[in-house]
Amino acid sequence: MSFNEDSRVKIPTILHLMKLGYQYLSLKDAKWDIDTNIFPELFHDAMMRINGGIKDDEVKRLFE
Repeated sequence: MSFNEDSRVKIPTILHLMKLGYQYLSLKDAKWDIDTNIFPELFHDAMMRINGGIKDDEVKRLFE
């Protein structure tokens, strides 16, 4: 077995965080805003869930 940063640090850390309840987000197919480092779809969904009754244009304004 080859030991490298992935096998010794990254993968065990990801598995530990998942056991603590965090959700793993693969960057393979992810769409995120490079300037803000925010996932726009996740941001939109979270804002709609947290702030019941907020309108789409308000979420867009907050994102900008």
